[in-house]
Amino acid sequence: MSATASQAAQPVPKLALPRSTIADLGQNLVYSVIGGHAGVWIVSALYVLIFQARYRVFGVTIWLKHGWDNLPANIGLGGSWLDQHWETIRHLYFRNIPEGILGLLLILVVLAKAKPVGPPGRLDKLLVRLRFPSHHQGQLGRPERVSAAQVILSPLTVLLASLPGVIVGSLIVFGGPVLLRHLGVHLLPRLHPPSFTRAYLAGGSWQPLAVGALGGWFFGRKSFSKVADDVQLFFIERWLGRAYQADSIIGEFEAGRLTRTETRDQLTRLHATRPGRPYPPTFRHRYQALLDANVAVEKHGRWISILMPLVVAVLAILALFGAYIRLWYASHLGWLP
Repeated sequence: MSATASQAAQPVPKLALPRSTIADLGQNLVYSVIGGHAGVWIVSALYVLIFQARYRVFGVTIWLKHGWDNLPANIGLGGSWLDQHWETIRHLYFRNIPEGILGLLLILVVLAKAKPVGPPGRLDKLLVRLRFPSHHQGQLGRPERVSAAQVILSPLTVLLASLPGVIVGSLIVFGGPVLLRHLGVHLLPRLHPPSFTRAYLAGGSWQPLAVGALGGWFFGRKSFSKVADDVQLFFIERWLGRAYQADSIIGEFEAGRLTRTETRDQLTRLHATRPGRPYPPTFRHRYQALLDANVAVEKHGRWISILMPLVVAVLAILALFGAYIRLWYASHLGWLP
């Protein structure tokens, strides 16, 4: 059941997936919480590694912290409104709000069902024209699968696509309460939240994440979901390839071209051919649907075959480092490169 070149050129169909069970919903909830936190940790790690960490390369020290922390003054805008509010701006719009964007998008990855897409709208056509990853790119004359360049540039395209939601969200979340207080309107004046929630609700913890989530929904998800869908499909196809190889070996045995010993030896050299319970429900259900439909496995090029596992590994390392930054370093002032 190996895929031919002509089969591999065909777009992978979007198959209906089974309804989630109670166990699936519980697993989705747990993975969504983990994914949301991982998004926050990844952005925290990137912010520290880019703007805060100090490096020494061939005897030259590279440290962007001073230049970044005092950017308005360094470009001749000292004393300006931007200079006076730069600390808040750089923390909100270059760290906290992107944390909310990526946190939401990773949650959507966990919950995604790779549903069929309808006709492209105006925004979809614009995104494809700008070479943003899109589920509609195959319909509009672009390659069906995302390219290596689209995967590499996805952080930039996600942030650009999220700008409308970030702008509107900032006006609502940051500007709305100020306007209401100016008008003498007090929301829920008789509400007395528990004492342990007051610091969180009164502070700036949730507002940037809310703005980031709005940015991720309008319209970061449109450019990110295609990348996530194809990355997931890449790993599903690895499982499918092993399943098809196992079927081929069994077929050779049934046709009498392999002995029982030869068949056993070849099968035992294969890895597992079905993703286990720890994999997200969408991954498992999508794999089974594609296997049942006998969908051909695309033959991937060398670069994308290297890039996909590398992306997952780098994101996992960044999430672990970001967790260290947020959960340990900030309070213990431990190691930082």
